[in-house]
Amino acid sequence: MREIFFSTVAAAAVAFLVVMPSACGEKEDPAAVLKTRAEARYAEGKYDDAVRLYDKLSVDYPAYAAAEKVRDARKRAEAKGLFEVARKLARSGRDEEAEEALRDALALAPDDADVNYGVGWVYIETALRYRSRAQATKGPARGNYMAFADASADLARERFERSVKLSPEHWAGYRGMAVYHLYRGEYDEALEALADAQKYSKKPEDDVAVERLRVQVYVDQKKFAQAKEVIDRLVEKYPERGETYSALAEYYIGAYYVSRRESDVDEAIKALEVGVTKKFEDRATRNGAYSLLSRLRLSKGDYDGALSAAKAALADDPFNDLFAEQYAAAWQRVKSTERRR
Repeated sequence: MREIFFSTVAAAAVAFLVVMPSACGEKEDPAAVLKTRAEARYAEGKYDDAVRLYDKLSVDYPAYAAAEKVRDARKRAEAKGLFEVARKLARSGRDEEAEEALRDALALAPDDADVNYGVGWVYIETALRYRSRAQATKGPARGNYMAFADASADLARERFERSVKLSPEHWAGYRGMAVYHLYRGEYDEALEALADAQKYSKKPEDDVAVERLRVQVYVDQKKFAQAKEVIDRLVEKYPERGETYSALAEYYIGAYYVSRRESDVDEAIKALEVGVTKKFEDRATRNGAYSLLSRLRLSKGDYDGALSAAKAALADDPFNDLFAEQYAAAWQRVKSTERRR
């Protein structure tokens, strides 16, 4: 009976083990785990971390890392890290270094749609920044700034066109084309590009970015009724997004330049004050909202408020020339006011 009992228990145990996996299950492939971690860092936009993990994969599991897909993923991560570096360099006025980083990024992944778009975005941001400098400058320097802005815009267009050629459903590439056409004052083309971008966008933040650009196109044409319709949709659908309130502020600023009503500036400030408390697509967009808020507060004589907003932008992007200039201007006004008291 004792032997029968033990044999029965043993049989039950075997049956249990056959039906149920062990408590630990099969041991996960450590190379696959490392690859998954690298992919997660890439998805989070932590490209340097992703590269380090891919490099560790290459050292610890060279056969696994030799796969073409893994090698390509590592190159994309390094390329994206490089154009993020280029973006910071360009904003701090280090254009030659930024250009070198962009060339290196393209050399790593010339046929990647995201990389081409990212490089194009750095160029279009540079174009917009130099056009802004040209508008605030007189004399020969004005023409030099505009020439550099236009050249950068053309380089941006090449990359955006390449991105949508590589991936015809690349929504961001169409978004980039819309920004380029807006820069050139080609409004119909900008709206066509935005229609394509919206067709292929998949996430709420992508849709917000497209609609905000649509507002800018209408405002630039002084079509305020159409712009307001888009803003009303944004407020209804995305009240939690900071870009919604940036679009609203841009609407009021455009209206101010037509009507010269100070109340429009006040409304723009109110919109931005709400917006900077919300979630943005990325930190750079949020910093841009703070920068605009600083400029508007300064224009209204709110020097402490202007300094606070410029400080918030500069704290997150300390090498940005524009933010530094805004901070210095606000600080000087604050100190001048204090001396007069």
